[in-house]
Amino acid sequence: MLEEKRRTFTGTFKRIGYKPGYKGRASSMTVLIVDIRNKKGELMTKHLWFNYTKGFQELNLTAWGIGLNLKLGSKNMRKAQGLLIIS
Repeated sequence: MLEEKRRTFTGTFKRIGYKPGYKGRASSMTVLIVDIRNKKGELMTKHLWFNYTKGFQELNLTAWGIGLNLKLGSKNMRKAQGLLIIS
């Protein structure tokens, strides 16, 4: 369990996308990172979508395949019906 700890992972930038806005609001940009691995190189998940935050904007992600180091954290993790839920 990764409860309230930040860990370092690696991943690869795949593409920028959009998610629809809530109740008619403007859509938001997102970033798709694939092949998320822990420090040991073990695959943690095939992909994760992130909000396109200032940190991602500063990276100037313009080409597919850029490798990234990610500091990710979680306050609460649990498993429900075989799915990992991070909140």
